[in-house]
Amino acid sequence: MLFEPRSYGLPRETVPDTLLAHWAHDRVRYGSPEAVVQAWRSRYTHVLRFTVAEDFLFGEAQDPERFPPAARRDLEQALRQLVEVARSPSSAYVLYSTTDGHPPTTDD
Repeated sequence: MLFEPRSYGLPRETVPDTLLAHWAHDRVRYGSPEAVVQAWRSRYTHVLRFTVAEDFLFGEAQDPERFPPAARRDLEQALRQLVEVARSPSSAYVLYSTTDGHPPTTDD
């Protein structure tokens, strides 16, 4: 999950973004949007994005160390490599597939 700290008791295994740092961490750890997506594909079948929190963190909260403008550009670049499969009516939540119908790889 990106920018969503709650798991809502979902019946599937999820990784909530409790510190709102998944994107910042992965961006630093893997170094590029392409490498982040490759890592996600090896671990996850889907990514859930909470756009309301994302907009707040990149806008009003403006923590330039964790959320510089370049980080948002990189996020958009990463998400363009995934397939959008669902969107809430208000677009607050967007669900992406990392697998294009194929199971995650086990290479890391």
